[in-house]
Amino acid sequence: MRKKKLVSVLAVLVFACVVSISAARQVFPVEFREVEVTPEILEKFNLQTLRTSGKNRNLTWTSPTAYHAVCSIGGEKREYWSLPYVTYSYSDVSSADSVWTATFKVAEYSQIGDKLHYGKNVFEYNNIKLAFRCGDNATFLRTFQSGRTLENKDSEAELTGGGLANRLTTEAGGTLDGRYVLKACTDYDGEEGKGDYFLYQGVLSYEASGENADDEGTLLIEFDRSSAFNSAVEHVEQRIPLPYSVRP
Repeated sequence: MRKKKLVSVLAVLVFACVVSISAARQVFPVEFREVEVTPEILEKFNLQTLRTSGKNRNLTWTSPTAYHAVCSIGGEKREYWSLPYVTYSYSDVSSADSVWTATFKVAEYSQIGDKLHYGKNVFEYNNIKLAFRCGDNATFLRTFQSGRTLENKDSEAELTGGGLANRLTTEAGGTLDGRYVLKACTDYDGEEGKGDYFLYQGVLSYEASGENADDEGTLLIEFDRSSAFNSAVEHVEQRIPLPYSVRP
């Protein structure tokens, strides 16, 4: 009798293990990859018309790869897309205030069955840094950073600041530290300010005397990307040259 009970208990345990393994397999990603950004990929995110060079206009830098994951839960296919990008603008520097601005955004969506969802995703972005550098004939008077972010991944927080004044050096930067994460979708369908973002702004002025000078600035972009499917963290860093002129 005891033997039969033991066999029954073992059978139940084996069945439970099989069910657990099956369930784990259903939520495990079928596919996780980085996809090279092409015009077709940009169209998925409604970002097909981008300006990537020229001053005194709004420009866009996109990550060279979009992030894509597919999994199955309860037999239902779930597909996730995410593409970080930065919109920025800069101008020639004069004795009047010259404003350079950069904003980190994320275009992303998920497809569950036949339905599209915006703001529900598995990708996260941490330790975001935007920093401008200018040449020797200009100086940063002040910088500003702000944005809507998620702090500790479960509560909204406002990040604002203005204490990064930089009159003595030629570089200024702002950083979202590890407590903050950009998680919700941003600006996917062209609505400005939708979702979360990180804004960085620098105000410059002419500094040198004598003849006009040409110089080149830089926009530094850094961030860490992770996902709910993979504990690995990918660090991305990009430097964008900003050629400009300086005049009194």
